[in-house]
Order: sequence, then structure tokens, then C-alpha cells
Amino acid sequence: PAGDHTLTVDFTADDEFDRMAFKGGPGGRLTISVDGREVATGRIARTLLNWYSDSEGLDIGVDNNSPVTDAYPVSDNAFPGIIRRTRFTIR
Repeated sequence: PAGDHTLTVDFTADDEFDRMAFKGGPGGRLTISVDGREVATGRIARTLLNWYSDSEGLDIGVDNNSPVTDAYPVSDNAFPGIIRRTRFTIR
């Protein structure tokens, strides 16, 4: 719906990150909430453990290089609204 909303993404890892294991990061559960109401949840089998590439990063509002899905094109995927603020908490 139109108007201001708060989108929250929470990832809870299954286990501690073991940087010496060389097998990638642990899996876990990702939950997406809008205005405090859970709207989606799913399992992520594994995560990246270290640096990914020099051309990828944390994209906000547009995915410049490689989208996470083929459902939208790389050249035209910018969010048309206004993102007023972002906040990241790493626990």
C-alpha cells in the first residue's frame, strides 16, 4: 500500500560462523516483516563466509550487477519509490 512503511529483514544463523572451515557460512532462517507483521519466511541453505567480489555489494533500491532472480532485468530494476532511511544491525 501507499505511504510510509518499515521493512525488516531478520536472518538467524543455524550455527556460528567458522572462518577456518573453508566450507561457506552456515544456513539459517530469513524472515521479512512489514510494519512489524511477518509477511514471508524461508530457509537459506548456506551463506557466504568471506568477501564476494569487487563489483558486488549491498545494493539498496536497485541491483546494479547481478539480480538475485531472473524475474526482473538488470538494466531496469530500480525501486520507483523513496527510501528515507536504512539501518543495519549485525548481531
